[in-house]
Parts: sequence; C-alpha cells; structure tokens
Amino acid sequence: MGQGTENDRGATRRQWLGLLAAGGITALGTALIITGVQVSPTTGDDNESEGDNETTPAPSALSVAWDGTYGTGPSAFTAAASQRRLPEAPSAGGNASAGGNASATNASATNASAQNGTQSDAPDVGGPVAVGGVRTTEQGMGQGWLLGVEGPESTTFEAGFAPGRAGDAFDAVESVIPAGDGWAVVGWTHDPASDGADAADSKYPWIVRVGPDGDQRWQETYPRPNVDSNRDVFHDGVRTPDGGFLLTGVTLGETFDDTRRGDGWLARVDAQGQLRWQQTYASGGANNADWSDDERYDAFTTIRAIEGGYLLAGASTPQGTSDTNPADGWVVAVDSSGARQWSSTYEFASEDADATDLSIADVRPAGDGYLAVGTAGSYEYIRSIRENQLAGDGWIARLDAEGGVRWKRTLTDAALRTATPAGDAGRIVAGSRASQPWVGLLGADGELIEELTLQTVDGVVSSAATRDDGAVVLAGRRDDGETPVAFITQLAPPSNGSTGGDGSGGSGNDGGN
Repeated sequence: MGQGTENDRGATRRQWLGLLAAGGITALGTALIITGVQVSPTTGDDNESEGDNETTPAPSALSVAWDGTYGTGPSAFTAAASQRRLPEAPSAGGNASAGGNASATNASATNASAQNGTQSDAPDVGGPVAVGGVRTTEQGMGQGWLLGVEGPESTTFEAGFAPGRAGDAFDAVESVIPAGDGWAVVGWTHDPASDGADAADSKYPWIVRVGPDGDQRWQETYPRPNVDSNRDVFHDGVRTPDGGFLLTGVTLGETFDDTRRGDGWLARVDAQGQLRWQQTYASGGANNADWSDDERYDAFTTIRAIEGGYLLAGASTPQGTSDTNPADGWVVAVDSSGARQWSSTYEFASEDADATDLSIADVRPAGDGYLAVGTAGSYEYIRSIRENQLAGDGWIARLDAEGGVRWKRTLTDAALRTATPAGDAGRIVAGSRASQPWVGLLGADGELIEELTLQTVDGVVSSAATRDDGAVVLAGRRDDGETPVAFITQLAPPSNGSTGGDGSGGSGNDGGN
C-alpha cells in the first residue's frame, strides 16, 4: 500500500489537552507537579442522541492518570524502563562469534521483545519505573540522571552519574535496560577539554550497572584509544540471556568532521561490562570490522530482541556521501553473534525539499512482521541536552518478516520517538506534534484513532514503558518558559486490563529511547 497522509478527522478523533493549570505541587526532593486530569473522547454533533436519551461516549484509551515534572534546573528524560515478571526466555543455542567471543543467545519473539532480554532473576511483578536522562549541575554541565518512580507522589530513588571528568564534562543517559534486580544505565560523556592535544574534544559511551535502589555496582567506559573520532555513542541496548548486554549506536572511524558521519555500531559486553566483541555495519552490505572512511552517515538508534536474533534500526545514506544525499530509514536483522541476516532501507518521498532525512526511532514485533516508527525532516540541535533531533513528519510502516513494506503512513507535523502496546485498543505511538509533547493511538492498519497533546508548550515524549497493569508511562521534556524540564505522564491502564502481546494489537515495551 502506498504512503498516505493522515487527515484531520475533527473533534471526534482528536483530543487536545493542556495540563499545566491543574493540580498542586508536592516536594519529593525533585519538583513534582501532580495533575489529576482524566481525558475522555470529545463527542461531535453526529453522535448526539435523539430526544432525551444520552449516548455514553466510548472510553478513551489515552486517559491521563497523573503527570509530574522533575528537577530544579534544565533537565530532560530520554529513557524509561519497567521491571516486569515475564516467562523465562528459552535458550537458542550458543554459536560463538569469530575469535572465540561469547555469543548472545536469544529468547522467542514474544518473550524477548517484551522483556528486552530480562533474566529469570527478575523481581516480582511491580516495582518502580526507572527513568533516565540528564540534569544540569551547578557548573552548568550535564549529569547522567536516574529516577525510580512508582506513582505521582512516590520517588523511590535518585542517582547521578558522571563517568567523565567531574564538573568539566557533559554526561547524559540514552537508555535504561532492565537487568535482574536492577538496571543497566547506558549513556555518554562529551568532554570538550580532554587531556592531550590530540583529544581536545571527545565523546564516548559508558554503562553503569545499578541495583534496585539506584546504587552503583560497576561502571565501564568505551573510548577508542588512538582514534580521533570524538563522536561515539551507544543509543540503546538489550540484555542477553547470559546476563551480558548488546549495545548499539554510532561510531566514527577516523576524524570527526560533522555530526552526519559514522558507522552503525554493535558491541557485545559481558555481565561486568567488559567488551567481548564489536562490529560496524553499512547499508551497502559491508560489515566493517576495521571501520569506514566516514563519508556516510550510518547509525543505529534502537535494538530489539526477536526470534533467532536482533533487529537494529536507525538511519543510513545508501546513495552515497552524507554531504549531498539524504538519510533513509534503516533496519538490519542480525543473529546472536552479530552476523547480518537481512538489511533494508526506506526512502521518504516528500514535496518539501527540507523533509528528506528519515530515521527509524523504534521497531517492534507485530504479528508475523514488525511495526517501525520514526521521523522524516531536518535536524535541529537541542543545546540543553547536546543532541541533534529530527523534526518534520512522523513515519509509520508495517514490515514483513524480511523487512518488506506492507503499508506506510505519514503523520504531518509530527516526530515519532517510541511505540508501545495499549492492550486490545491498539498501539500507542508518542513523540511530538506541532512541536508539543504528544501521544496517539493507532489501529491495526496504522490509522490514527485518537490523539492527545499532553502540554500546550514546546516539548517531546522521548520514551515509553508499559507497567505490569498495562498503564503506560511517558517520559520526555517540555518547556517551562525558556527552560526545558523533565516530565512523566502516566496513562490509565486499558479498561480491560490487557497489556497486549506481539500480535497486531501491540508488542511489549519495557525499555525506552
């Protein structure tokens, strides 16, 4: 099916809600604004009943249970993960990768995609949602930030991470991975004043393993010595059945010239964060163990466990150098040792010359294929969090088992960052629309059934996590005047209490990007 444009369906399909005026303030160490606003569908004239009989509107799947802002200065949430007790993932065998490195065995599509590799030592159902991002220090730099949140008035822990030079480097969290009785927090350090003339401006990733109270157990950093790339980031990760992690993102092979350079990067680390093997990928088919010449932009933004391996998704420039060619959406399937199984790119056709770059932000198992969401547009630099983000039109596609497009949709004036189930109601997608934090409900064929603007201020939903009762936690940033602040909005559980599965109605989403 060809690419379509979502049309305005009027008041019966669209709920716009401003929450800033509701609720009071409760001090919990962080600044928390509680709102008790519930959302129900708007009824149009064509739904009015005859006579004195009143028609009861259908319940909304996007009802807000509570909402809060956190932090006292510039801040943003970029990742969220919930701990859920799910069936133990079966082993898929142990094929070792080249060089004798340990491989990552995989769960089935249903269980692995729902738990991102969570092991059988996971805690009982319930517990806090771990939300990560960045907060500003007194020195005006960024610090990696993790909160445990159970409800609107319950912050169970708060932790900060600065593997870079304390006070002099900017650190931020990209992903939070459920890991046994705690989490693995994946982030990066940007140090504009590293020691040594050959490393005056470096950016490299790190991982911190924390317990249930946010207590640090170990940390590892992954700079590439003797390489003047200066822009290496892990954007996402999943846990492997043996307790290690697969981390994915972008790395530069040689010298940093521009943000639109790099290779798709996959690294395997063990349960203590020690690097076992790493691999880079290009959409043209090459697996570059010795890195590339940095003329292209190939980058992964997310990774998901599937039957027999993993899906990596992001952006690539298959037509040539990134100086003159737009980026396409990109999905790569690999086995447990990182060997490529198939690869597909997806071009975005637009009449707007500026809306050319396409990047896939999330991909989820859906029935016998996958649902991919992302953004097509142009990049803008968000200085408060030191990150380039796409803005333009939302992109939604249903893919078959080999990455072929069954249908695709365009959502105008939107940016899509994440997807998560809404029980039998459908599938939730979230990000921004008209530059404001936004969430929408998709039907089985990708049609927009319902939508909700969370705040009538600039901002974005960056991540979502589904709790054990089916409630969806949305995390991101929104403006307070000219200052970005981190926020969490929890949607009420679906009325039937179903959390969905990997069928057409939804797939699991216990982690976030």
